[in-house]
Amino acid sequence: MAENQLMKSGHHATFEGDRAQEYVELQRKYMIKDFQHFANQIVTKIKKGRILHLGSGGGFLSIAIAQKSPEYTVVGLDSSRTMIELAEVNSSLSGVSSQIEFIYWDTLKLPVGDEDFDFATSIWELHHWQKPVSVLNEVFRVLKKGSRGMIIDLRRNTPEIELKKLTDNTPAFIYKGLKAHLPLTYFPIEIKDILLQTKFDEFQVEEEGVHVTISLYKK
Repeated sequence: MAENQLMKSGHHATFEGDRAQEYVELQRKYMIKDFQHFANQIVTKIKKGRILHLGSGGGFLSIAIAQKSPEYTVVGLDSSRTMIELAEVNSSLSGVSSQIEFIYWDTLKLPVGDEDFDFATSIWELHHWQKPVSVLNEVFRVLKKGSRGMIIDLRRNTPEIELKKLTDNTPAFIYKGLKAHLPLTYFPIEIKDILLQTKFDEFQVEEEGVHVTISLYKK
């Protein structure tokens, strides 16, 4: 597929209408603590500035970041127009809509300017990108020099005990859904190979629990 053609930039690409609403309610019911945890991680890496969130879904991570301080502004990108609308409603209800902008994203090129961000993040989206090297190079383009990024995804080599620990207090369909999803994800060594093909010279790949965390740095 040519670089300028449409891509499925995230699993929300097919989540429109009622299905998108159902997914956002699932996020609200079972994932808020996860988003709060990830927001806490992010704010230890950047004290203020402009943050890019790829695959913003219902907007809950973007909201959690903005609620940490008025010094943060967040731009959330998603490939579902319904998700964008729902995220805008959620941010308005949260009282931080002035700090957040949600933008529709359905091409390999990110719809934002060069060196416009102090930090970039994406949660549970990497394995949905059809051209991860291209997307990561776009992240490199939009980050300011001296800025960082953090990409978190499920890891292919997740031990069964970690998967059960994560889903211990959730309905059975959550476990089944994650279990079915794992074959679509990457082994950490595959992620390192992807990163070596990008413009990032400095990166780190770490495994913990069900997740792999990629730390990026643009010189």
